Amino acid sequence: MDDCFLYKSRDYCKLDRDVMNAHKLDAMVAIPNCDKIVPGMIMGALRVNVPTLFVSGGPMAKGYKKDGTPIDLATVFEAIGEFEAGDITAEELNEIECNACPSGGVVVECLLQLK
Repeated sequence: MDDCFLYKSRDYCKLDRDVMNAHKLDAMVAIPNCDKIVPGMIMGALRVNVPTLFVSGGPMAKGYKKDGTPIDLATVFEAIGEFEAGDITAEELNEIECNACPSGGVVVECLLQLK
């Protein structure tokens, strides 16, 4: 699969340079909140060559099922597989999907890979 298709959000972030250059701004503040967007914002900041401040959106908060079990994005992917295998119902999958990621932010599993 073509990388351009997989990382379109990064390409859009790199377009910051067009806005910055068109308006001749003196500096930029970037507030990334997704692990895929951070590299795009960094590339855009490097291209415009102006002072840039990065303020992280922070990690994504984990969610909880009705019974108090903590869940996250990885739980959603696992639940989709369990649903396809017939191990859980559509209602259980919907509960996980709706509660797993209650906030914006970087997926914690991705942060752990950076260490």
